[in-house]
Amino acid sequence: MRTFLKWVGVVLGAIVVVVIGVLGWASMKVSMHRNHVYAFPLVAMDASKGNAARGKHLVQVRMTCVECHGKDLAGGTVIDDPVAGHIHGSNITPAKLKSWTDGEIARTLRHGVAKDGHPLMIMPSEDYQAMSETDMRDIIAYLRTVPAVERADVPSTAGPLLKVFWALGKTPQVFPVDMVDHARPFAAAVREGVTPAFGKYIFLNTCVGCHRENLKGGPMPGTPPDWAVPANITQDSLGTWSEADFIKTLKSGVNPSGSKLRLPMAMILKYTPEFSTTELRALWAYIRTVKGEPAKGKDDF
Repeated sequence: MRTFLKWVGVVLGAIVVVVIGVLGWASMKVSMHRNHVYAFPLVAMDASKGNAARGKHLVQVRMTCVECHGKDLAGGTVIDDPVAGHIHGSNITPAKLKSWTDGEIARTLRHGVAKDGHPLMIMPSEDYQAMSETDMRDIIAYLRTVPAVERADVPSTAGPLLKVFWALGKTPQVFPVDMVDHARPFAAAVREGVTPAFGKYIFLNTCVGCHRENLKGGPMPGTPPDWAVPANITQDSLGTWSEADFIKTLKSGVNPSGSKLRLPMAMILKYTPEFSTTELRALWAYIRTVKGEPAKGKDDF
């Protein structure tokens, strides 16, 4: 028995040493990456020509910026977990941005770096790569008009889980600066209307992160265990869905089979009811043009 217990102790000790070693290696990689300074050029931008009213809809609804930055845009909590980490959205009201130029704000949105060039954590710059210059200008114009809130930013820290997953290449979204094509130009502006072209534009700015460019969804590395796997939403997978079914689902959170949509869609449902009818119908018009394969599971997002 003593020999058995001795070997158990040796094995457990070895496991502890390995765990500590992996965590130390991951922590070092994260620290080195966070300290790197990127020298991306300023983005040419003049928000004085933007439409702030339209920018409000983009910030508050379509791009869901308030999900991370808070309803007053003065900062919010994205992740608050001792294992995953403590990630906070920064203050983006004029109190914080008054010293920023329009070009600096646009650079942050497009490249995922702070004003000083350090990489930001969990900043979805990859979702902004398909955005037109017009939309970005309108967003910045709106940010210039919101009430200034004097609130200090809460520093973001990655927990052991995020550190190890990122170091192993499983959660690249931790540092979006690594995920974007920094030479990619602005997307062409698309005229708003119930057209597949406008629907595709919305999809590539709001839905592609979960459902992928091919609309087939699939597992998302590094997401919480209670999140559903994003569904295949190609026309063949949605089968007999109608435009009315699609719009009702995004407004009510219940799909035609009677199932409630789960996370991450349950989070997005705070915003989709505020989408305009034109936006929802355009999304449906685009989805109906993308072929896929019949659904293999539940009729769900």
